[in-house]
Amino acid sequence: MFDDGNAYQRFMGRWSDRVAATFVADLDVPDDRWWLDVGCGSGALLAAVLDAHRPARLIGVDPSSAQLTLAQQRLATAPRLELVVGSAEAIALDDDRVDAVVTGLALNFCPDPQAALAELCRVARPGGTIAGYVWDYRHPDFFLNRYWQAAELEGVPGSADERDRWPVCTDAGIAALLTSHPGAVRGSLVIDTPFGSHDDLWDGFLLGIGPAGAHLAGLADDDRARLRNRLRVVVDHAGGPEAMTARALTFCIPVP
Repeated sequence: MFDDGNAYQRFMGRWSDRVAATFVADLDVPDDRWWLDVGCGSGALLAAVLDAHRPARLIGVDPSSAQLTLAQQRLATAPRLELVVGSAEAIALDDDRVDAVVTGLALNFCPDPQAALAELCRVARPGGTIAGYVWDYRHPDFFLNRYWQAAELEGVPGSADERDRWPVCTDAGIAALLTSHPGAVRGSLVIDTPFGSHDDLWDGFLLGIGPAGAHLAGLADDDRARLRNRLRVVVDHAGGPEAMTARALTFCIPVP
């Protein structure tokens, strides 16, 4: 996860909030149940759960204490909320403890997504729900995809491109992740991610968030200027900065 929470919220967090709310609205979990959010980050999915449901208990786990501090600030008045530093591959809970185990935009950051999913399954109670989602970085109208398209056209491609960096963030990758879960349901959801202007979009990349931000920061001034112009052309050709969307790949595993 990213430690500069303020920069992340200005660029990516607004869309994280939107996709979390859309995702949680589709989950059929009764009130007064125990929820666990694995890789909770600064609290987007936790907030969505609290808005849409009435959990009896809600736990957020994340390896970054800085992210948990942001989540605590955001959800300071939330009842029955517990935030814990921990790893998705080794959740500090007994077997069969949680009614709803969720993870949002986090599995790709796990060194071993399969091991992480196994942990989510281990702590889920019979009759419970395990569900999650990741960004589809190859979605044609995703603004990060547009950035890398422009970089390729200008001859300044990056070596840490989000589109190839995380295999789990593809339809095939999610399918492979779920091969040992025959009852799993795969899906997707698309949200609007409009930017107010080309400058609004470009300024987000200048914040240095993620692989794209690091790539831009490492460019010489003339390459950066060329890329900015090319990105404007690529985005305008696709309908303009206000027309972009993001796709999340989702899954849901009912626990027998």
